[in-house]
Amino acid sequence: MFIPREDIRKIERNLAYYLLRWHNDPLAYFIECLRLTPTHQQAQMLMAFRVHNFVAARSGHGTGKSVGVAGLIHNYLDTHKNPDFNCKVPVTGASSDQLVDILWSEVKWINGKKWDFLGNKYEILTEKMFNKEDPKGWFATLRTARKENPDALQGFHKCLFCLDEGSGIPNEVFDVAAGAMGDPECRGVMTGNPTKKTGYFANVFKKKTKWYTLHFNSENSLSDTEYIIPYINPMGELIELKRRGLQTREWVENMKKDYGEHSNTYKIRVKGEFAEGKADNVIEWQWLKDIFAEERKVVDNKHRKKVMAVDPARSGSDPSGVVIRKGTKGVFAKKWQGCDLVESRLKIELIFKEHPDIDVCYIDTIGLGGGLFDELRHKGYPVRAVDVTKEPPSNKNGDCFKLRDWLWWEGRNFFRTNIVCFPDEEIWHEVQEELSTPTYGFRGRDILVESKDDMKARGISSPNLADAFLMTLLCDSSTPSKFLSEKRKEKKQNKKPVSWKCR
Repeated sequence: MFIPREDIRKIERNLAYYLLRWHNDPLAYFIECLRLTPTHQQAQMLMAFRVHNFVAARSGHGTGKSVGVAGLIHNYLDTHKNPDFNCKVPVTGASSDQLVDILWSEVKWINGKKWDFLGNKYEILTEKMFNKEDPKGWFATLRTARKENPDALQGFHKCLFCLDEGSGIPNEVFDVAAGAMGDPECRGVMTGNPTKKTGYFANVFKKKTKWYTLHFNSENSLSDTEYIIPYINPMGELIELKRRGLQTREWVENMKKDYGEHSNTYKIRVKGEFAEGKADNVIEWQWLKDIFAEERKVVDNKHRKKVMAVDPARSGSDPSGVVIRKGTKGVFAKKWQGCDLVESRLKIELIFKEHPDIDVCYIDTIGLGGGLFDELRHKGYPVRAVDVTKEPPSNKNGDCFKLRDWLWWEGRNFFRTNIVCFPDEEIWHEVQEELSTPTYGFRGRDILVESKDDMKARGISSPNLADAFLMTLLCDSSTPSKFLSEKRKEKKQNKKPVSWKCR
């Protein structure tokens, strides 16, 4: 198709006008090029870049910060390329899954929203987006930030640094990038939930730095409420756009009900505020304080399965823990130290003889537990292997980092919603104490229960009895196969082993 030269010049002039306008006003780019109406909190972030080179936002969940950051990435790539230097956007975060599944998916989605003339210039791969005219000098790329590999941002100059879930990025990564961030032509955007009270991300909001700071509260981003976004169109006219928030009021109320309005979890995940005082316990003491009262009206456990779990330890100060539970009642608990595999197996066999009606026994197969599981399985005992380092299933109460975190969160829900009764014995008082001790935090959006090493660092013994009790909850799951160690799943045999109940 023939296009007159004058029309081409007009198109060039119009494009030059818009690119310059968008270079100075990311909000206008978001509305005019992407053809999207931002939330009022996204608009705050976009408008901040009109006058600030470095913008950081601490936020609750559901405020749209990922889409806002993705819009800034595209804005920078489309409007900041200069013939004298390259145009690069290093994107880093604490978790590669978080980057790929959430932020990078928004980057891909937004590329399909903007003007075809601009969108078609880019190719987007799994971890990189580049302009086809200059793939090596005009791109955005993902770089996972790890303490043992702190050079995620090293070697970048005159670029836009994009830092996702800033609380989880190790300080060592910021130390390496400090020099590059000092370049006059550099810009930066950093977002995240304020899950840690210390570190680079926290200091940005507590001290006067080069970062301009924003605060997004999920309570002020509700889907049933319209918010006003002021916008000046290309004709210079002030227009008030209206857009509803992204978070549901029901989610906010459920968080308030489940955790308490004054809990650290509510402050971090809803209000976008830093935690105060002592960290939250996974299982609160108030749910356990009357657990030994014989008059507690527990539900009828007559038809519930009798479940045993073993958290073994071979040597050292950590004990092996064994717990038996039936429904909402604790039945048996025992611990021992310094036993080898054979001695531990003999002790567990004795427990089986004393409790011949056990339906299933879960064994943590890490370390000594692997051999213990094999020994008992070959003898015909109803054992199941569990690897607590495996990925967890999805959880309606929150996303957990590993299976161990998921088990503790299931325990939280178990004690919060049930009337549970323990025998009034010294060993069960230890179980109660261990259950109420670990705290929790977050890794990105994942719930992270305090590790055994972290507990030891503050002078607390390994909660093996509590871990064993929580493994018994696997029997209550509707999809138990997800929790079994893949390499130790029991193979089907032509001949059934002799049942331990017949011994």
